[in-house]
Amino acid sequence: MKRTITILVIGLLMVAGTQSWAQDQGQIRVGASLAIGTKAGINDTGGEKIGMGLNFGGDYFVIDKLSIAPSYTFFFKSTTRILDSGFEYDLRVSSFNIDGKYYFLTEGINVYGLFGVSFARVKSSFGFLGIPVSANETGINIGGGVDYMLSNKLYLNGQVKYNTPLEQLVISVGVGYVIK
Repeated sequence: MKRTITILVIGLLMVAGTQSWAQDQGQIRVGASLAIGTKAGINDTGGEKIGMGLNFGGDYFVIDKLSIAPSYTFFFKSTTRILDSGFEYDLRVSSFNIDGKYYFLTEGINVYGLFGVSFARVKSSFGFLGIPVSANETGINIGGGVDYMLSNKLYLNGQVKYNTPLEQLVISVGVGYVIK
């Protein structure tokens, strides 16, 4: 996985040209990405580990270079057995985010910073009966990302942000489409 991401990033840097892509007021975009959370899974000893998931979101540019970006990220269920006891522990992590993105560079590769609010949910179950326990937290997101236009409508996106309610770094790589 690391090798694939590294090759993708190097490839994007190599093909980055002088193509300009304006982030104009009223523009609407949607996208999906693969997300990696540093604490979205559970290991064999009950500790935290990296988890994989999906992110779906969009952008609406309220003014040139500034967008409101709602998104929903969910991480795949992580399950472990505790010490051959027959007890299973399941963990599910998700968050709904409303971020603001400001684009600093808009030539070739577009670079943005983000800041926003996150509503996170952690749901777990333990034991034979699998009685669910859940917790909801609210906090902030801070980070940044890059977009690279493949055509007038299609672009690649990479993003890194720290999510305070889940206390984890979330790295995502995906594709987006310009609707308007």
